[in-house]
Order: sequence, then C-alpha cells, then structure tokens
Amino acid sequence: MALDVVYSMKREMLRRGLSARTAKTYLFYVHKFLLFCRCKNPKEFSKKDVREFLHRLKDKGLAGSSLNVAHNALRFMMIDILHKGMYLKIKFSKTPKRKPDFLTKEEVVRVLSAIKNEQHNLIVSLMYGAGLRVSEVIKLKSEDIDLDSMVGWVKRGKGRKDRPFIIPCAIKGKLAGLGKLQGYLFPGRKGHLTAKSVQNIVADHI
Repeated sequence: MALDVVYSMKREMLRRGLSARTAKTYLFYVHKFLLFCRCKNPKEFSKKDVREFLHRLKDKGLAGSSLNVAHNALRFMMIDILHKGMYLKIKFSKTPKRKPDFLTKEEVVRVLSAIKNEQHNLIVSLMYGAGLRVSEVIKLKSEDIDLDSMVGWVKRGKGRKDRPFIIPCAIKGKLAGLGKLQGYLFPGRKGHLTAKSVQNIVADHI
C-alpha cells in the first residue's frame, strides 16, 4: 500500500505540473512519514499521526520553514491521494531560533512601509517573511522559486545543504512581477547584491 501512495503521489504531482524539485521534496517527507507509520495501513492514517510526525521532526531540530514544507507535503498526500480531511492548526515559526532577533514585528512593518524601492522592499520581505538570512536571500536565483507550489529553495545554505522554504502569499505578486528574469533575483555589479548593501538598506530605514 505504501508503494501505491508513492506511485499515486508521483502521478498526481506530474498531472498538476509541480516542478521536479517540489515533487522530490514532497516525496522525501512522505517517505519519512511512511516509515514513521510503517505498522499502519495508509487507509488508517490520521491527523494525529501527521501531528506527531511533524513534532518529531521539530524535536530533531528541523527548521520551521522546512517543517511547513513537510506539512504541505503531507496535506497533499492526505487530501489529494488518500481523500482524507486534513485541517490542522499548525504553523511553525519560519525564523530559525538561533537567528538574532534584532527587529521586532512592529519594527519590521515600519521598515517595510518606509522602503519605497520595490526591489529593496522585496528583499526585506523575503528575509523576514520566509526566515532567510541575508547571505541566503542575496544568492536566490529565478530557478530557485516555484510560485505554483509557493516553495523556494536555499542552495548550499547553513551546513552547505539545500533546504526548502515557504513563499509568503503576500509577496507572490512581487516575485511574479520579476517576470522571466534570469540569474540572480537581486543582481549587483559583480553578480548578486552584497550582504553589506542589504544591511545598509535595513539600517537606513530603521
């Protein structure tokens, strides 16, 4: 039955046109969930199983943004493959706990309201909305963003590993506005925008 779930997931994601990277990420978490519930028939999977699995990942130190992606993968499996109800009031923090919290929520709102340059506003929105580090947001490329599934990928981030993050709905339109831009989303004189430039953008509007 587990193989049937994986096969059906692959077919449905292909039918919906999800990117290969999104499909791979979803299947990665579904495989882990199937191992977690290996003593159960998929027909017996419940919201409780999903909740316990996600909290197990959290206890192992998985970042909030990745936990939200895992949640989306399991929602897809439960609703679209197994046709089960899957409403969970779970939303994990997108900001890593170890990241210095140098701005309050009110300060972030104030900074974003003050930044009139659309590109600069988008950079800061991504940093705080998706929980990205400065070094991560400046290296994003067009191929790292999948607006259809609202998922992005940080390549070779902390620990030199790739990790997914959820794209906030509030900035989907801004990202779509970049059109078919090739290469770095935020280009600079010598490739991508520098970390110092982004730090100055924030500092100038605090």
